[in-house]
Amino acid sequence: MSGATAKPNGKHLVLVLSDLHFGKGQEGNGRLEAYDLEIADERVRGIPTQLRGHDAPASLTVLLVGDLADGSGIYPYQDTMTDDANPLRQVAVCIGALWHMLCGLAEMWPDTKIFVRSVRGNHGRLHPSSHPQANWDNQIVFRLAELAMSQPQIDVVPHYGLSYVTPVGSIRIAMIHKAEKHATSGPMIKRVKRRLRHYKADILISAHWHTGQAFAPDETAQYYCNDGPLLYVLNGSLCGPDEYSEQMGLFDGPRQALITVPQLGPVGYDAVEWLEW
Repeated sequence: MSGATAKPNGKHLVLVLSDLHFGKGQEGNGRLEAYDLEIADERVRGIPTQLRGHDAPASLTVLLVGDLADGSGIYPYQDTMTDDANPLRQVAVCIGALWHMLCGLAEMWPDTKIFVRSVRGNHGRLHPSSHPQANWDNQIVFRLAELAMSQPQIDVVPHYGLSYVTPVGSIRIAMIHKAEKHATSGPMIKRVKRRLRHYKADILISAHWHTGQAFAPDETAQYYCNDGPLLYVLNGSLCGPDEYSEQMGLFDGPRQALITVPQLGPVGYDAVEWLEW
């Protein structure tokens, strides 16, 4: 059963949102999708509609893993790849879209507690030497936390650091904006597992590379396999490929991860699905 009257089941959902890049601008052509502030706003506000097919979960954890706003001055030619929205406008529209999404999910699943946790990305910075709170990502989450004070169903805890660990059901999830690009070789798998040991976590989630992939690797194998417990989720982006991603050979369309976590037991590779646009 689903809809506003649905009672929570025993499973937990984790919605991973990263690299939303509110303010990024791109004209569509035969290779690349159009993207601007209005498209970003529409996609985020529409997420509750995409989740209507799911039963109400025991809890919903929304992980904001950085680069929510596109910022400015991140790389030399960035002003040629924006939709003319200054960072303050990017932040304002992003806050409005995320809050609309959270309220929509709360209305759809009135008996489900919603937790919002975050880390900052590289596009959020104002200056490398600035205070961590002087960061667009952190300002977005800080404002969401203020709004959530009037909505007891939504719990937003601002976190201003680079990494964060949160419990979901019986597991612990660690997140950091920029980590390994993949877990398809022995050395990369070992690096992911070192991070998991460091954070005392079961699953690592990162972003940055605009390529949505999930890994459940066997450390003895040279290439990842899709069997066994999920170890690493690399989230995609909301904007899809651009000129820069083409240079790196990354062509994934817009996608964000949704993970189902059972009340007890490990999370398998097949627990990850993708919201796509």
